[in-house]
Amino acid sequence: MRYKITALILALLTSFCLVACGGSKTEELPSGSELPKETEQKETERRVTVQAGDIIYYSDEIQRNLDLLLEDYELTGNPLTGEERAAAAQEIVDEYSIRALIKAQLKKLGLDEPDKNTLYDMRSDAQTAYDAYWKKFRDSEASASYTDDELTAYLEENGINIDYFFEELLNQYETEKIMEYYHINIEITDADVDAFYKDNYVQMSRERYENNIPLFEEEVLYGDSYSAYVPEGYRLLHQIVIPVPENILKELKQVEEEANTYAAQAEEAYNKIAELAIEGKDTKQQTELYQSAMDHIDELSVKYGELWQSVLAATNDECDEVYARLQMGESFEDLMKLYDPEDVLFYHEKSQVWSEELMAGARTLINKGDVSQPTLCSDGVHILCYYDDIPGGEDKLENEEDRTMLRNALIQQKTFDKLKELTEPWAKEFDLVTDLSTLQY
Repeated sequence: MRYKITALILALLTSFCLVACGGSKTEELPSGSELPKETEQKETERRVTVQAGDIIYYSDEIQRNLDLLLEDYELTGNPLTGEERAAAAQEIVDEYSIRALIKAQLKKLGLDEPDKNTLYDMRSDAQTAYDAYWKKFRDSEASASYTDDELTAYLEENGINIDYFFEELLNQYETEKIMEYYHINIEITDADVDAFYKDNYVQMSRERYENNIPLFEEEVLYGDSYSAYVPEGYRLLHQIVIPVPENILKELKQVEEEANTYAAQAEEAYNKIAELAIEGKDTKQQTELYQSAMDHIDELSVKYGELWQSVLAATNDECDEVYARLQMGESFEDLMKLYDPEDVLFYHEKSQVWSEELMAGARTLINKGDVSQPTLCSDGVHILCYYDDIPGGEDKLENEEDRTMLRNALIQQKTFDKLKELTEPWAKEFDLVTDLSTLQY
């Protein structure tokens, strides 16, 4: 059982890049003269979250990226607790603090201005990156209802424009510049990637799903979330489903419609009985109507049950043919091709997504290759085959694309740790000030 890791890691990497590499503009206060009144009024309406020297990051810029990060956790099925959200906000502020200190130090060293050719390349690369992002968003289902102009406006409202990508590239340039100046190198081995995967993905998934099969099935097996850990005890079942014959389906539908009609009559009579009782009036007529409707419902319920039981008899010949062909040596998988070759079930004794009838049929399968007796369910008669066990435990990291993404994530993390260590002594020199209270989380 392998699920795509790409979506989750890409979401996390995107969030990290939004925070650690760009997504907002740095503003520097001019020295000497005061700000013009119009500008001064605009700036006083914004709250400073991070400031190092004359490098300032405002709350609205940081809040947008914090919201994106928290939303990514929600979308991947791993919403943060209140305490974890506070920790995430503090981490983002720390990352912006590092960025501000780097900018301040580069300015002090006279290394803060890229040459014209570098700036030209950055602007060109930013345009290319924006165009690629825009096209990817254009091609997604999420933007199907937008015109091109509306899509551009929507991205602009969310801070995604050419300037956003330029600022990201500028931050990357400044990070590389400061690391080069202080001779900081990041080396990552395959063993480092494996350990990072186990510590940050496998362990997290195991803690969430190992003892909660219903949650695993809701979020991962039949949801969109990724898990780096598969709970023990899953079996892969193949099945053949013989549908309910059309004539019986038609009769069942007629019975359902009749039952619904009588149920509405019973509800109406019941409500009138209550009204008449409050008014002290005779309820005999409505009571008789109510009882009559309920009697009809009881009769229809019996008829409905008899119709369902007739499905087994109606499909008996087809079931017998399946068992006969199995006896003659045909494989279950070949017979599945006559129905649905991809009709499989992930069965676990603690599953809650299947009907009790289907679970009961699955429990009769002891050894691989065992085939169940016909099992009547709401969509027809199921014949189950115990095909294989699904290995539990760590979802092995074998895809090279996944390894590359994990490697990049680890490089980002180690780079952050190194830069944090490097910039800590500069906080006092540049009078670093942070204010977590300007953010909502």
